[in-house]
Amino acid sequence: MKIERPQKTELIRELRSYVSDELDIDAGDLATELLLDFVVELVEPHIFNEALFDARAVASRQADALQEAIIELERVPRPNRGRKKADDD
Repeated sequence: MKIERPQKTELIRELRSYVSDELDIDAGDLATELLLDFVVELVEPHIFNEALFDARAVASRQADALQEAIIELERVPRPNRGRKKADDD
């Protein structure tokens, strides 16, 4: 998972603040970045898989809706009313 530098800088700032406030640990930027990299590597597969699961669910709902829309387009044959048969001539 690639995190662009501006977003990563913001995440490091937020994580550093959290570690300081909640754990009373004064971590530097490098230590916080290493922690962030570790956490991202640890949880990224789970988040990715959950996103795939969600995407499959959305795609399935859309496929169902498309199927229903196609079924609604089906035409019912009309009986041949008022037409003479060829052998009636």
